[in-house]
Formats: sequence, structure tokens, C-alpha cells
Amino acid sequence: KKKVVGNKKRDFMKLAFISLSYLLGVAYSQTVYYNVREISMPRFRFEFWNALSLGLRNDALSIGYNQETWQTMATNQIEEYSYFIFQDTDNLDDKDLEKVVKNLDVSNVTAVLAEMGFDEDTYDCWMNHYIWYDWDELVEFDFDDAWVKLGWDASNWESENENDLPDSEEKDWDELTPNEKQAAADLCFLPETWDGMSFSTFLDTSDYFEATEPWLKEDAAPPGFGAFQACFSAHTLVEREDGTVTPMKDLSLGDRVLVSNGKYEPIYTFGHFDTSVVNTEFLRINTRTSSGLELTPNHLIFTEGNQPVPASSIKIGGKVMMANGETDTVIRIQKVTRTGIFAPFTSSGTIVTNGVLSSSFATIQESRYVSLGGFEIPLTYHQLGVIFESPHRLLCHLLGSNGCAVYEDYNEEGMSQWVEKPMVVFQWVLKQNVIAGGILFLTSLTLLCMINLMELLVVNPASTIALVAAFVAHRRHRVKQMM
Repeated sequence: KKKVVGNKKRDFMKLAFISLSYLLGVAYSQTVYYNVREISMPRFRFEFWNALSLGLRNDALSIGYNQETWQTMATNQIEEYSYFIFQDTDNLDDKDLEKVVKNLDVSNVTAVLAEMGFDEDTYDCWMNHYIWYDWDELVEFDFDDAWVKLGWDASNWESENENDLPDSEEKDWDELTPNEKQAAADLCFLPETWDGMSFSTFLDTSDYFEATEPWLKEDAAPPGFGAFQACFSAHTLVEREDGTVTPMKDLSLGDRVLVSNGKYEPIYTFGHFDTSVVNTEFLRINTRTSSGLELTPNHLIFTEGNQPVPASSIKIGGKVMMANGETDTVIRIQKVTRTGIFAPFTSSGTIVTNGVLSSSFATIQESRYVSLGGFEIPLTYHQLGVIFESPHRLLCHLLGSNGCAVYEDYNEEGMSQWVEKPMVVFQWVLKQNVIAGGILFLTSLTLLCMINLMELLVVNPASTIALVAAFVAHRRHRVKQMM
């Protein structure tokens, strides 16, 4: 499947002329072409090797990069392959690929790529340009059109004979027609990467780097949405404890998933699990180092200061919490339509999705805080979700995962009974006047807090007793001071 794109055989003098043009800053100062799929450039991949963070450089080293292969695209052999083919390098059925990965320090290259900030869209377009795909796959995913415009078809795509290569393979960027340039851009080629140049020669002169991608110039506010839903899409990625990076649709009860920096917890239930529901609208949120997180607008995501807020309130330029405890800047928000909705629940109520710290829960009001009768109370919907799930988690702690699974029940829409019934009751309480609603809510909350305390006693009795004892001692001390 190796194409000549990016490694064209050129006359030495011609290559020297192109290099000189870059260095003088006179090449490609014309029309800037953008891909029609609006897949943003993973700009971290175009940072100089010596400017990379220690973590990013270590990740790059572990999958075979060095300074030379990092700064010249298509020179690390892993870029010849697609994103998910590396997920389990211990069980490969391709001899060429086995040779590529045999000296790597990791067994799951896909997980490393995800940690670096790639997802399937950005990697397969910007790094691989869909070159690893069979022609039938290109047709299935609508990637064939751009290659057809560059002279490819089913026959020469599979051919090993260099005489079958289309004319575009021997052209430099400035020799392509406008239609061919747009086709190359749709495959995430820059003029400079099309010509196989090291980006050390063009970072300061590239028109693409100087410009802002048009879809990032949109209004900072995300698109509007209709009826309430609260889940992740099937495409959102989660890291299992064994290091595999898994789409939401492939998760199962009992899977131990990353919930914070270095911490993993089992999924004890799904608030929602429906693989068949169609035309569900999600927000797709990209940060500078992560892309591909897709969640419904009312789902909660953690922002700077570990504040859980609805995804609909996130703005371009805002800060979100990452798995490592640091913040990252949101650079793009778009609306996408997917099939399937998923909401895995963990004991802490958190889950790391595409590297971003998210909640298992959602708000059913516009604010992140609970509001009764128009009065906002200092209780977030994330805190409320953790408390409301206390009876369910307590049952799972007492019965174990297998015993807990017996009581798993989902309605026709894939919503758990443990979520559906409390939500119906809570929505009814919110409709009452402030006095009646307040009494009902506080009574229920007090009962659930007691159950939550029982859960803490079951899970960690020593720490819970010590915490209660410290609280009682503190209260007694305050009373003595007042006397």
C-alpha cells in the first residue's frame, strides 16, 4: 500500500531549488487551501523537536521518532499506517507492520498517539492522508473523491507497478492544478508537506501557519441544541487500565477506566447505553492537545479549578481540565450528528474522555447548580449525581460486580432504571412551588446523604470514622469557645 506521495523521486537540482525557495520565504505565498472536512491541524505535531514538552518528546521517542523523522513528515514508518491498526501490536497479522513495531517501547501505539493529542480523524488525515486504506474503504468513508481528482482509481491504487502511478505523483505543489491542490488539501497535505520538506525550513514562512482555519473563526458560542440529552457519542475515546484506548461503544460493565491522573475505576453501570438511536446531536470539542471529545450539551465537563459545567457553556478560548491535572485551551467547537449514546458511571463520578476530565453526569437545567423555585443552591449537578447514585453504588459494593449486574435494567431507549426513575421524580419536584419543592428536596437529599455515608463506611471504614471523629471534635471545640 505504499504510495510515493511525500517521498517523490526528484532531480537533485530541483530539490535544492525548492529548499532554497523555502529558506527565502518566497514559496507558496498564494491561495491557502483548507480541507473540506474541517479537520484542524494538530499543531503540536509541527513543533520543533527541541521545543516539545518532556512528556510529548518521550511519547514520540517511544513510537520511533527522533529529531529528523519528527521534523520531516512521512519519514517515520508508523505514518504509513492508520490510527487504530496499532491498538494491539502484540497481535498483528501484517509482516511489514511487525517489522515497524518490533523495536518500539510500547504495545499500544494508538494509546500513545491519543495521549499525544491525536484522534482517528487528525491522525489518518494529517499524518497518513488515508494512504493505508484499501480503495473499498476510501469509497465507504467518502475519502476516494480527493484521490480520484489526483488521478487515482481502484486499479492503480492497488498496483505495485510504479508505471501505473498518476501524473500528480511526479508534480511539485506549484505544478498542480487548482483542483488538484484542493484535493491534496482535502487529504490534509500542506504545500510544504506535499513536497516532502522538513518543517524546520517552512514554519516561519508557511501561509497556513500564519492563518486561522476558517472554522475556528466562528462565534465563540457553540451551536444551539434541542431537547435534553446527556451522554457521550460512540466515537468518544476512553483509556482502559490495560492501556488500550477504546471507543465508548465497546465498553462493558466492569471495565476499569481512567477517571483522573493515574487512577482507574470500574464501570458499575451505564446511565445510558443505546447503540441504535440515530441523529443524536453532540458537541465536538477540540483543545490544543486533544480532539474528538463528543458529548451532548447538557453533559458536564470540568473546567479550570475543577468546576463541572454543561458542555454548552464552554467557549472557544476557555480552559478545560485534562487527565494530568493541567488545563488546556479550547480551540474549536462544532456540532456533529452521530448514532448511539453512552454514559458510563464510575464510583467517583468522573471519567477521562479523549484526555479531558469529564463527569458521568449532566444537568437538567441550564446552570451547573441546582435551582429550586428560581433560587440557585450551592450544590452542583455533579455533586447531586454522586449523591443520587449512592443507593446503587452501595448495592454494588455489597453484592459485588456480578451481583450488582443482576439488578441492571434499561428501558427501550437504553436508559438505566437507576437513572430514569429518580430523574422523573426529581423533575416533578422541580415543578413544585419553592416551599413544597424545597421540603421534598431537602428530605430526599438528607436521606441520600445518609446512604452516601453508609457507602463510605463500607468502602473505607477507617478513613470515614476518622473523618467523622474529626468533625465531631471540631464541633465540640467550637461549642466550648462559644460558652
